[in-house]
Amino acid sequence: MDSDLDRNPPSAAPTRRRLIGCSRDRTLFAVVDDGGRPIELVKRFESGSPTDAEHELAASDLARGPGVPRCRGVSTDPATGRPTLTFDWTRGVDLAELVRREGPLSVPRAVAIARGLADVLRRLHESLGPNAPLGLVHRDVKPSNVLVHEGDERVEVSVIDLEHLVPASHDHVGATFTGGTIGFAPPEAHRGAPPNGAFDVYGFGCCVRFLLTGELPRGARVPTFRGRSMSWTPDSVRDLVADSMSPVADQRPTWAAILDRLDAIETSWRGSRALDSARRAMSAADFVRAESSLDTAAATLSTDRLARLRADLERRRHTWSRLDTLPFAASPDLDSLARAVRTVALGLSRFPGNAIWRERRIEVLELLAASLPTVPAEAKRNERQGHFVHARRILEAARRAIHAATRLGNLPLDGFDPDQVPPILRSPLHVLALAEQSAESAESRHSDLIRRVEAAETALDPHSAESAIDAAVAAYGGASEVTAGLKERLHEFEFVIGRIAGGRTALAEVDATMPEGGLDLSPTFAFLERCAAWAGEASSRTSCRELVREFDALRRDRPHLREATELAVVPLHSALASLTDDAWEQVESAQSDLESVPIPIRPLQATLNQLDRLELLGALVDRPDRTRGQLIDAIESVRLGVERARATRDRLARGARQAMDQGHLTTALYELERVASNFEDETSQAHRAPIRDHYARAKELKQRVEVALRQNHDLATRFQRAV
Repeated sequence: MDSDLDRNPPSAAPTRRRLIGCSRDRTLFAVVDDGGRPIELVKRFESGSPTDAEHELAASDLARGPGVPRCRGVSTDPATGRPTLTFDWTRGVDLAELVRREGPLSVPRAVAIARGLADVLRRLHESLGPNAPLGLVHRDVKPSNVLVHEGDERVEVSVIDLEHLVPASHDHVGATFTGGTIGFAPPEAHRGAPPNGAFDVYGFGCCVRFLLTGELPRGARVPTFRGRSMSWTPDSVRDLVADSMSPVADQRPTWAAILDRLDAIETSWRGSRALDSARRAMSAADFVRAESSLDTAAATLSTDRLARLRADLERRRHTWSRLDTLPFAASPDLDSLARAVRTVALGLSRFPGNAIWRERRIEVLELLAASLPTVPAEAKRNERQGHFVHARRILEAARRAIHAATRLGNLPLDGFDPDQVPPILRSPLHVLALAEQSAESAESRHSDLIRRVEAAETALDPHSAESAIDAAVAAYGGASEVTAGLKERLHEFEFVIGRIAGGRTALAEVDATMPEGGLDLSPTFAFLERCAAWAGEASSRTSCRELVREFDALRRDRPHLREATELAVVPLHSALASLTDDAWEQVESAQSDLESVPIPIRPLQATLNQLDRLELLGALVDRPDRTRGQLIDAIESVRLGVERARATRDRLARGARQAMDQGHLTTALYELERVASNFEDETSQAHRAPIRDHYARAKELKQRVEVALRQNHDLATRFQRAV
């Protein structure tokens, strides 16, 4: 119960209730009068049955007396219908909040509180009766269950939360945990030992250590006493805590012995005043004062212990310098906030009395209390949108922040109505676990939808795909991102298989080009027909090379289709590879023919026509050792060679005609013979006929000229003889 209600009573509110604390199972609130002053404490049982309230009422009756708030009875909360217990209002603040506000206490204050706590617990253990012949055991002694009110003349200590209070017993329970809170329960409680006074002695030791060091149990189920953490406290105090936290129950002191030792500490501690001042100064990171106080205490310390304390002081100074360099930026962003909470927890674990870190503690806890209520809804929103990775990241950041915050104390709940506390502030880890389960289930359902869509794609079954979309609409709504994403996915798939279906014409022409008895392309044809059955008739034709690209993209983007498309893709790849290899052979043969005499222009042109047709169909592809680009360059080189040969032929033919026209018959015959011998295979009959006609005419004219020349020669010879 926070003493702020006593020091600064709030103004009256219509509900006339002030929330003090809550968990998943319990809610504590104060009932206030017209002036806003608390008059009674109400504990509401959010779970369980009225029997639980009646059990605690019976325990309160057994423990009635000084140091135990009086329970007025069991009733039913009109707002919720849940059972409640009403207690007299007890002034004070719990030890956990006291140390978090002020840091570790001085030895006198800690001893005074320890004495008050020991008095109350001893009274419980000595409360013998018919129902408790061996006395009573609180079983859950921890800082948050101990209230202290420090008046001017005396310290009032009370213990609260008697849910675990039972009569002491010698009967062994078994393997069941018999303590109250893990971390404050003794080792034997984890072994099922019967509760007895030694249980509470152990909890008492934990509380005293906390008052002097600010340390709460971390990690281990059973905290062990660490002498180093109390090396700056007087030996008598350290020994009392060590004995009270002994792992062996029989070695823990009795309450009478504890009170005697506390009396002795009160009497003798004055000689340790300087050492105690050094301890508190070091806890506050005031190293100048700590060193000065340690120098003052040096006369009362052994040389060995003084050396150890000076070394510890230097270590703490070094730790502080490193802590001071850690970035601290508290913001509502959960990732940043989780880091800030961990940083504050680290700082306070080393220097619980430092005012800066205590202020930062309040800052990060207030931010965390303001940020956490939005976490479940934000995670759920991401679930419904299919952003499961982001949902998990939100929940993981919240979990990290909450785990770190457990070392900083309870979240501030000021201003919350007891009936309207967000569940995540009541039981953060429990609500997060539920949210994580919800996210996991939602992701599983989403994965099931994806598997249904993948199965429909694999089977090329549009009806199954529509059924999956209907299921998404039912689960997420028609306007949700999940449904829109699935629809978009299927639209993309339909576009791709439409493109694949458009390759049927090109594939048929390629199949016609293949030699008889070659590769069987029927599996590829069958797959393309199934694609056409889903997507309908393609609006445009797809070349074989584009078909390969669409298949590759489909198999890359949808790995589940690799096996289903394997039978279609393998023959297609093999056919295109075979045609490309044949094309390379034809090109190489054509390049050789261009070097031969005569040059077979007509066969070369036929080869080029066939290669052009394959390229138009997209049947030429990259090969492991040579690329398609290199093949195209080689084809163009052959084409250029053929064009050059044809140009040379035409030039010679024109020269022969000109020579004939000019009467140079020998030259004409020579040129025509070159045309005839170098270009035997002409492209068409239309090109061959004129050349043959010119050659025949030239040959006839030459023969006639030769005959005429011989006749002239004979006439000249006879004329000479006659003369």
